[in-house]
Amino acid sequence: MIDLERFNPWWIRSEGIEADPRWRAFKNSRLHWEPRLLRELDLNEEGVYTLRGPRQVGKTTLIKIWIS
Repeated sequence: MIDLERFNPWWIRSEGIEADPRWRAFKNSRLHWEPRLLRELDLNEEGVYTLRGPRQVGKTTLIKIWIS
């Protein structure tokens, strides 16, 4: 569990997302991308959500946006 927390500092506190170098690069980029699901999916509804798709399409970025 220690290794998982080291690679996912936002598990301990949500501000830990700022320690992620890829997240910082995304936030500091001049090009900003907003995933469509950010507007279309209501996470306040009860349910089990799965996020899947090909590699490098923004799945992790979407999750990090929700975390932040």
